[in-house]
Amino acid sequence: MARYLNFSLLYMYRLKAIIFSMISLMGLSSMGQTHSLDVQMNGFSEDGKAYIILFKEGAKFNAKCEDCIKREIQIEELKASTTFRGLKKGSYAILVYHDQNGNKELDTNFIGIPREGIGNSTKHMGIPSFRKCAFELVGDQDITIAMVYL
Repeated sequence: MARYLNFSLLYMYRLKAIIFSMISLMGLSSMGQTHSLDVQMNGFSEDGKAYIILFKEGAKFNAKCEDCIKREIQIEELKASTTFRGLKKGSYAILVYHDQNGNKELDTNFIGIPREGIGNSTKHMGIPSFRKCAFELVGDQDITIAMVYL
């Protein structure tokens, strides 16, 4: 009987060690995992260039951000798309503007209302903030942004 208890205790400890090792390895394998974000933009008023800015949580939420990813994108047939690769899980936000006059800036009127088309990751209408435009990236993801002209 004592021999049976020793064997079952030993078996139980080994089983726990194997399970713990498997759980640890699963956690480590997902730590370095990166994902893709495919962004489709539609509703542009004309072909030309658009600028897209991808913000990670904690980055300054404005067009002059240095901790974000900025891209110039060609608009064709009133649509544009781009893919961000190598992104880690977390909170992100996207702003897009249609540079209709080619000056590489979002033009606004004297009170700050955009004169060019704009869009964001959550279709928020109003003054954008990270919180209002944020979404969670938990895996490879597609997002569609509809442009708005005010």
